[in-house]
Amino acid sequence: MLSRICGEERFQDRHDRIDEFVLMPGFEKMLIDIEISKLPSGACPDDLAGTVPFRSFAVQIVVRNSTVSTIFGCRGRTRDGALFIREVADGSVFDTRKFSRAEFRSDWSFAPLPRLAIDYSAEATDSRADLRYNRAERFQDFIAAGFDRPADNSLLAHAAPEEWTYAFSGAARRRWASFEAELGVRVDGQRYEGFASRQQWSPRLNLRYDMAERWHLYGSWGHFTQAQRPEEWRVEGTQSVPDLPELAIHSTLGIAYERSAQTRFGLEAYRKRWTHVSPYYDNTLESLTLVPDLTPDRMLLAPTHSESAGIELSARRAFPARSPRVTLRERARP
Repeated sequence: MLSRICGEERFQDRHDRIDEFVLMPGFEKMLIDIEISKLPSGACPDDLAGTVPFRSFAVQIVVRNSTVSTIFGCRGRTRDGALFIREVADGSVFDTRKFSRAEFRSDWSFAPLPRLAIDYSAEATDSRADLRYNRAERFQDFIAAGFDRPADNSLLAHAAPEEWTYAFSGAARRRWASFEAELGVRVDGQRYEGFASRQQWSPRLNLRYDMAERWHLYGSWGHFTQAQRPEEWRVEGTQSVPDLPELAIHSTLGIAYERSAQTRFGLEAYRKRWTHVSPYYDNTLESLTLVPDLTPDRMLLAPTHSESAGIELSARRAFPARSPRVTLRERARP
């Protein structure tokens, strides 16, 4: 809100990415993707409506096999911005993030019995980042007092986290005359440079019962974990210890009616609970700004848990191959 009352923003964003995908042992093609985006220096928010704020260039080479994939990626992002609000705040920020990742993944599946299928996979990644943050800013005394912020909001921070992760997953799916069940588990592990290793177990269960030829009753329950990646560290908050992995518990119960192979209607009740949530920065007054970390309403939110529950009514219609598929959803949350 403050920046809309008076003052101006100056912002430049540069994003560089080079990805190489080498998928073995046989290959179809090889992918190298190069993308560069830039908002010209000195551009104002009002300029965005009438200009294209980025340029892009891409070359793709892909090597692919149905079971094994190896991915190497190197990306970078530079953000340079300034904010001036007369008699309120005057500051600038320069934020550079460079990160790379090497990933290996392999998937297998086999069917020991006509109605029994088993899928399992293994993956490993090595990630590292170089994060540099430089903010020079000063608030007027009455703004600093009103928002409980220091008058000198300058910060110089640097972090270079490294992470090695692995994961194993397996699932068995069994089909009977009118009932189908799938039971699976995933094991994730992380080792950050200079910190102890961590492991998480994620069990999952899916059930389906065919009440009639076109009517299906289904339900699912599962744990889902997400570890913090090196490029996600909150360098503007001088984060020095990796967050605990986020944990979400999803459960659903629904009924579906398939009018035909192309048309499907469904009614589903769901509940999602996050018992571990990573802290994040947000703005309490001005949610839409090019330089959110320069406004005085910036604050760190650290929720202890989160929950979402509701009922979803959906209708899906599939058209011929060259026509779009239409899905309508309506959610009601208590």
